[in-house]
Amino acid sequence: IIYYFRSNIMQQKITALNSIANLVSLETSGIYNNIIDIPIEQVFFILRFSLDDNAPSVLNASIKAMRNLFYYPIDEACLDGLLNFGNGVIQPTLSSEEIDRDDDNTVKDQQLAESNLVKCLMRTEILTRIRYIINTVKPPLETICYCLEILIRLARDSERISTLIFECEGLISNIITHFVPRVFKENVSNLNYGVPLKQAIKLCRILSTRDKKIALKLINKYNIMDSILMYLSNEHYSSNTTSIQLQIESLHLWNVFIHYDLALEQFLAVQPALLQMLHYHVQNTNQDVSTSYTMHGHVAAILCLVGSMAKRQNCHMLPYIDLLTNQALIKWVTQFNNSTTFLCGKLVIISSLLYCLSSIYDNKNNVNRNKIDNMVKTLIKSEGFRVVTSHIRSGSNILCKQEPHKPCKNLLTVEAAVWNASEHIVPILQTNSCLPFLNCLSHFIVTTRCEEMKLLFLKHENLNKYLEIVRLTKEYNLTSNWFTNIESEFLVNVLRISYSIYKMIDTSIFYDIAVKCLSIFNSMQKETIEWILKNIIFNKDYYPSHALMQNLEIEGDNSTLRDCIDNLNNVFSTYIEVLGLKLNVNDFKNNLCIDIKEGNIIPVDWIYSKLSFIIQNCLRWIYIYEKYFSSLASLINSADKYCRLACVFLVSDDLFFVSEVRNLLEVCFKHFMTNDLKKLDFKKSVHGLTNFQDFYTQLLEQYQGVSYGDSLFSNFILIPSEVRNLLEACFKHLMTNDLKKLDFKKSVHGLTNFQDFYTQLLEQYQGVSYGDSLFSNFILIPLMQKHNIQYRKLLWSEYGGIVEVCNITENQLMSPLDAFLQPTETDISLLKCYRKCIFERRMRDGSVLKIIAKHHLDTFVKNKRSS
Repeated sequence: IIYYFRSNIMQQKITALNSIANLVSLETSGIYNNIIDIPIEQVFFILRFSLDDNAPSVLNASIKAMRNLFYYPIDEACLDGLLNFGNGVIQPTLSSEEIDRDDDNTVKDQQLAESNLVKCLMRTEILTRIRYIINTVKPPLETICYCLEILIRLARDSERISTLIFECEGLISNIITHFVPRVFKENVSNLNYGVPLKQAIKLCRILSTRDKKIALKLINKYNIMDSILMYLSNEHYSSNTTSIQLQIESLHLWNVFIHYDLALEQFLAVQPALLQMLHYHVQNTNQDVSTSYTMHGHVAAILCLVGSMAKRQNCHMLPYIDLLTNQALIKWVTQFNNSTTFLCGKLVIISSLLYCLSSIYDNKNNVNRNKIDNMVKTLIKSEGFRVVTSHIRSGSNILCKQEPHKPCKNLLTVEAAVWNASEHIVPILQTNSCLPFLNCLSHFIVTTRCEEMKLLFLKHENLNKYLEIVRLTKEYNLTSNWFTNIESEFLVNVLRISYSIYKMIDTSIFYDIAVKCLSIFNSMQKETIEWILKNIIFNKDYYPSHALMQNLEIEGDNSTLRDCIDNLNNVFSTYIEVLGLKLNVNDFKNNLCIDIKEGNIIPVDWIYSKLSFIIQNCLRWIYIYEKYFSSLASLINSADKYCRLACVFLVSDDLFFVSEVRNLLEVCFKHFMTNDLKKLDFKKSVHGLTNFQDFYTQLLEQYQGVSYGDSLFSNFILIPSEVRNLLEACFKHLMTNDLKKLDFKKSVHGLTNFQDFYTQLLEQYQGVSYGDSLFSNFILIPLMQKHNIQYRKLLWSEYGGIVEVCNITENQLMSPLDAFLQPTETDISLLKCYRKCIFERRMRDGSVLKIIAKHHLDTFVKNKRSS
């Protein structure tokens, strides 16, 4: 193909370019996964070179290939499809760079192409070239569309690039002039210019989501609302499929403006046209699979616009309420109830209608709530609803087994393509998926006051099957996928519904889902996470009855557990701070974008995360969690638990000291500061010291070495004992419930290597533990015979000094002694270490380490004699 491209014969060059365009297009769908690796960077430079050819046929083939390289039709179709469900206003940012920087030209083109293909394309003055093509070359309409789609993908990349596109002199102004015209022309001399293009309007929409300032300029400087109103009110733009698609894109752009509280006053001006279109659809458009996707999308776009407007100016809703509640709702719900088959894309009418009605509900409009609620209840009870929800799992992203097509690292995508799936896209948007519809329905149910409807929904057989699978699944898939947001929003709605009627239901399944599903939320949902933590996870009133009953007697006798429960509010505040839920919360007032690289913000083992911060409340919650929700706690890797708890010893050197020391020292120090401060004189000799300065130097070294700037150390005050008590309670629970599952071979979240972590733990123990029994229990766990021998060699050889300090007895041991004795040791080098420590009398009689060493030596000698 590359050889053909270098040919001087134009037809061969065009053939090569078309072949490259088709290959790249197929590659983006995942068809070539594990078959062929297309040299994307090499292809890119070939295409950019050919893009400078002004011959119309070569230029069209070149721009088409370049468009196929950057613009993913599958991703774009899926993103646009969400708009009709009221979900797609927030758009993903697809920048490959962590920090958006200007191109300083210090990196060579080839190197830049390997790390950031969009930035490399911008370096080649692509905006200037596209501007020249549009303004001077004036190619066929097909080429114009390809140019606009390249700009759409560039606008998705970063705020800096979208600003460069919008501010490129003569680019956006000419695109709007020629392809978003404000005046309808029946006879256009140049058929390519003066004709509105949906791609041009989409480009304006994507640019608007990047920055509210761009939206303002489009409205005020370019008067784009005049064009939108003309497309919606002129009957010519309702005459064919292309014109209706143009209206759909216009409605979506206006919806973006409304989210910024812009272009609100035009809603009243175009009201007659909107009511006329809506009335036409109520009379002629059916909720069934035979109606075209375009007509379904047109209805949905109108309803989503009306719904968005209802949230801001409900005084304009009165003309719509009668049409929606007395005609549209009755017709489309009845048709839905009688459905025997369905397609995901053909559920947008009923979904957008529910979205619109929920917006009207939210703003307390004058509507007949009972009438609407009764219709929705008939929907939930209907055969159509049973058919639609019969296979919820098949449309679930988090329950699927397929992996999406992974893009090149230098060109991010939203990963909608899944070649191994039946329809080659993510499950949640396949034709058999009902989750986008369920998300809209559940959102409506959240806004209603009808408890009967909420119970009816939560107790539906098909929904319960799905929720039970979600509850029992140990690991979720595609948690970072952009389209999983639909499923996470649906699960949040289910939790909100359950919370509103928690006194009427068994909350166990919903509580389990709340805890497990925190790991699938992204940065857009920080407020949602905070709501779940406050109202469900840290709300004792919501706890399942069986968990409360199970721990009722324990709580009465266990002051630690009782204290933990009493401090749940403090625990909640701690986790809000630790998880950073108050930081960088996007209110979407100035942009409507989320960086796709941010992914999930809470790890699976979140309850054990960042244990070193504000330890007391974290330990309180861990103890509650382990005692009340043992089934959920069992899903966390035991090695993770061990490492997180052991981190307490690495935070400071005195966290595990006993209470009497701290309390006495605090009392003495306060008394000293009250009564002796004025008499303090370091010039006087101090009994037992030859020189005070040497003593003070030693004190400063200790402070510098082990205090970590702790304010209590600064005042000679140690950490409260409650931390130690909580840690001991958590450790005992770990030994009781997780000892058999403990496996340090498994990867531990946040650790690259367990042996390095264990080494750090041993160094801390050797330096500051003073043989503390609880700390000793922690460092002994990896010495069990079932674990890697390297841990035993590490302690008995490199850190042999610990043997002299660790005098823990069998009575103090919190794990079974037999785990250290069986099977017997056979490694000669380790046995020699045991013998050396015994002969040098480095261990006290009765210590666990001496029992271990003596047992293995005696057994080895006995077996040797027998053989």
